[in-house]
Amino acid sequence: CRNAGYTQTAACPTLQVPNKKCPYNASYYDKCVCQSGLVTCSSPQIGVGTSCGGKYQSCQCPSSYKSCDCGGAVGASSCTINGQTTYSSCKSCCSDTCPSGYSKTNPGGCYDTSSTECGTTCYKSKSCCDSSYKYTCTEANKAPSGTPCEGKYKSCACTKSGYSWVANKGCCNKTCTEERRVITCSCSHYKNFMNGNWTFSGAESTPYVRFRTETIYIDGISQGSSTGADYLNGNIAAASTMSACEALPIGSFCGTDDTTTNCVTGTCY
Repeated sequence: CRNAGYTQTAACPTLQVPNKKCPYNASYYDKCVCQSGLVTCSSPQIGVGTSCGGKYQSCQCPSSYKSCDCGGAVGASSCTINGQTTYSSCKSCCSDTCPSGYSKTNPGGCYDTSSTECGTTCYKSKSCCDSSYKYTCTEANKAPSGTPCEGKYKSCACTKSGYSWVANKGCCNKTCTEERRVITCSCSHYKNFMNGNWTFSGAESTPYVRFRTETIYIDGISQGSSTGADYLNGNIAAASTMSACEALPIGSFCGTDDTTTNCVTGTCY
C-alpha cells in the first residue's frame, strides 16, 4: 500500500473523509478530502460549526435577525433558511388596500393616482377632457355644438325657435316677452234706450251703457283693442252687476291692468 501511495492511516479531521483507500489494506488511504453534502453559506448566513474548504454542514441566520409580520423595513437585509425568512429590521404593518375607486392596475390613458398605506401606487381612470366638456346635447330642443371630446360638448345649440343657450345654467332658455292687458272704461248716457232697442219713443228713461275697452300689448307694442258694452240700466234681462256707471268718470280706468311675463330670464325651459 505504501509503495502504491497509500500512506495515511490516521483518522481524518472533522468534516473530512479518506479520499481513496488501498485495495490491499483498507486501513491505508491516500489523503483526506471534505465530506460530501457540505453547503456554502451566503451572506448574511453564518456557517454552523467548523468548515471544510469554506463549506459547512449547515447554515444559520444571524441571531439578531427576526421574523416580521409585515416584511422588512426599507433597506433591511433578509436571510432565508429552509424557507423561513428573517430580517435585520422590520417595517411597521400597514394596509396595502387601495382607496375606494382605485386599483393597482394601470388603466392607461388618463388617470389619477393615490397610494396604499404601504406606498403601493393605485390608479383611477378619468376623462382626458377638461371639465368644460359636460353636455351630451341629446335632450329635447338641444343639438351638438362645436367639437366633441369623448362624446361630450362644451355647449349645445338650441333647436327650437326663440330659445338660446344659457352658459351658466347649461340649458336652452326661452326669449322672454311681456304681455300686458290694459282695460279702460267709458260711460255714455242714453235717454231713449228702451227694452234693449235704440228707439226714439220719447220715453224719458235713463239707461247707461258702460263701454269696456281691452288693449293687448306685447313688449310695449299694441296688438289691437276690443270693446264691449255693459248695460247697467234699462230692461236688459242680464243686467251687469258692476257698480253703477254714474260712479265712473268718462274714460276712467276699470278692472285689472294685467301684466303677464311669459318667462323669467335665466330660467331653463
